[in-house]
Amino acid sequence: MVAEVTYTVEATRNGSWWSLQCREVPGALSQSRSLAEARKIMPEAIAFVADVPEPEVEVTVVPIVPSAAQEHLQEAARLREIVATANSQAASESRQAAEELRKLGMTVRDIGETLGVSYQRASQLLASAS
Repeated sequence: MVAEVTYTVEATRNGSWWSLQCREVPGALSQSRSLAEARKIMPEAIAFVADVPEPEVEVTVVPIVPSAAQEHLQEAARLREIVATANSQAASESRQAAEELRKLGMTVRDIGETLGVSYQRASQLLASAS
């Protein structure tokens, strides 16, 4: 079994091309039209410069983006985290509401209609509340 080594390839946009350079093997350079292509071609460049068998080379391509874009990416990640937390809390509240409505003797169909979900979803909420 061949032990793989993971190399990090920095990809910087340069016009219509990505300029590629391996962090661990600085002499391993190339260019590609896409990041997907970079993942395919860089193992050969790294193997050649580092004098290692190509099957042992695994690459992680890291796109280098301008700081203005990086700020937006970080804000998007922060907002996605907020949304995930809010969705989790909303699901918990929906389960509790469904349980309270069941205690009132409502049918699953009526619970679904009251919550604004299908009766199948109401049934799932009730099952996960138990």
